[in-house]
Amino acid sequence: MSGLIERNLMIYFRNRSGVIFSVLGALISFVLYIIFLRDTMMGNWTQVAQGVQLLDLWLIGGTLAVTAITSTLAGLGQMVEDRERNVLQDITLVGLKETQKNLSYVLSATIIGSVMQLILLLIMSCYFVLVDQIEIPFGQLPMVLLIVLFSSFCFSLLFFAVISFIKRKNTLGKIETILGTAAGFMACVYVPLGLLPDFGQTLIKGTPAIYLAAWYRRLLLGPTIADAANQLPANELAAAKTSLGIEIEWGNFAAAGYEFGILIGIGLLGLLLIVLAARHRKAELS
Repeated sequence: MSGLIERNLMIYFRNRSGVIFSVLGALISFVLYIIFLRDTMMGNWTQVAQGVQLLDLWLIGGTLAVTAITSTLAGLGQMVEDRERNVLQDITLVGLKETQKNLSYVLSATIIGSVMQLILLLIMSCYFVLVDQIEIPFGQLPMVLLIVLFSSFCFSLLFFAVISFIKRKNTLGKIETILGTAAGFMACVYVPLGLLPDFGQTLIKGTPAIYLAAWYRRLLLGPTIADAANQLPANELAAAKTSLGIEIEWGNFAAAGYEFGILIGIGLLGLLLIVLAARHRKAELS
């Protein structure tokens, strides 16, 4: 099983152009923020001394959520290619059980998703430290690393189940294009959640991306929010956190602290779909 994981990782990371374009794709929100969004958003945070730091870390959290989604799906592309070229049958012949084979692809995508998130975190942190002189909350980094691994694993499970029904790499490419475009909106890195109409907010709250982004943002912005609490009235600060998607609310229910359970639910949904896909394949063979 370790050999298959190593083989999948080598194929992915040896494609340097693919890795570079994957990083650039995730950095779209970063570039748009620097060129178009930051100055506009800063107009609403002039009364907060650390407004620049707050918005920079807010963007980092959303971009990490986008990367977790897009990179895990891209990491599973090798399985679709193997299926299309009938390599999966050859892998089965070497003695790997179906469970081991499936787990190998999931773990490969988890590692790819984690590495890509860490690359984006390093790039954005270095830029904002050098240009905006922000302070990275290093005390929160161990928890950030755990979320990186956990989110990559959960989304790998979910997307593995989804692409179990996909037989052509061309089809997966179209799905990647659609999801890559939508992920930025789902994590609210292009437009803050509070600026969307009610229907748009409800739609985004029905996707997992916004909860992962909120988890990252609340963790990275913890010290900054604490400082802002001394400069803003409590009701204004609460409204700002809701508007920026740092805290997600459904009526009177606040999702803060429940993101772990939401991601667990994503993973369980992926496992359920995997079981259903396995039964479907077994029925076809019989």
